[in-house]
Amino acid sequence: MNGYVQMVKNFIYHQNTAPKNLLEEISKQKKDSSGEDK
Repeated sequence: MNGYVQMVKNFIYHQNTAPKNLLEEISKQKKDSSGEDK
């Protein structure tokens, strides 16, 4: 059961952090392609 709880915590952690990293990468690419800061 502890292993399952740890897996769920890791999943929630990645769900919370991954979108932020994706948004940062997308904003970098948009800034690079358009040449503007947004």
